[in-house]
Amino acid sequence: MKISAVVVTYNRLEYLKKCLRAIMAQTLKIDEIIVINNKSTDSTEAWLTEFSADNPVVKATTLPQNAGGAGGFEAGMKTAVENGADYVWIMDDDTLPSPTALEVLVRECQNDPKVGFACSRVEWTDGNIHEMNIPKFWDHNKLRRFITQITDTTECQGASFVSLLVPSRAVYQVGLPIGEFFIWHDDIEFTERITHAGYKGIYVPGSIVTHATARNYGASIIDAPVSIANRFYYQIRNQMVTKRMRTNWLVARISNRLRLRRVKRALRRRESDRQIFLEQVLRGYRDGLRFRPQIKYPNPPHKS
Repeated sequence: MKISAVVVTYNRLEYLKKCLRAIMAQTLKIDEIIVINNKSTDSTEAWLTEFSADNPVVKATTLPQNAGGAGGFEAGMKTAVENGADYVWIMDDDTLPSPTALEVLVRECQNDPKVGFACSRVEWTDGNIHEMNIPKFWDHNKLRRFITQITDTTECQGASFVSLLVPSRAVYQVGLPIGEFFIWHDDIEFTERITHAGYKGIYVPGSIVTHATARNYGASIIDAPVSIANRFYYQIRNQMVTKRMRTNWLVARISNRLRLRRVKRALRRRESDRQIFLEQVLRGYRDGLRFRPQIKYPNPPHKS
């Protein structure tokens, strides 16, 4: 069994160092750590060159331009499965997995061949559940409220890319994450694509990681910091594309119009930054009507 980790990084070298050390300290040995450097402008590339020379398990690639988290995960997962990985473990550079995080995920996947992905319990730095990384459950509204009380492995519909374990067989069947999404909703689209294909998604609370963001916030436009306002452009655009890919044209148009109204109602921002967010939402809605990204598939594994 070969396990490859994929870490996407951009201008967060100190976080990346901690992330890689945590991956290398896992109780279950990692065969390969693929680091996708999204054309960082700090000293990340130089450090990775030196670090990978001393640690052959680390294989770093610097992209010619910043492809966003989505483009980075698409590139990293493609490399991992084509290198012959049986499982791909993906995460952002500010993720700190506990020592047994991987071992627990792999054990749960091996217990059921129908599993198409397994996700960890993601906590913030204070030990509370991270609002951005709560899985999407089939009975989402009910289970989200009781997320802290879920102690057993539970089936879920979608999940974030912060500590997600995916068997390569699922990737070969459904394809790679959509790199053209750039950022946001790429994870939900990809994991829901897996469950829509007949696989199970599972939330494994015994696998614990920390997502060391500056604040514990969710993907809510009401309380998000102004510094990430542009991400709601990608969220709206990518959600619209996903709906269009999953249903017929008329249902997608009606759903997207309702989504626009819901988001506009949610713009209960203070007056000083309300216009910033509204512009991103309207731009995302406009571009979502004409955006046509493609799902790519990996090539067969390289022969050794």
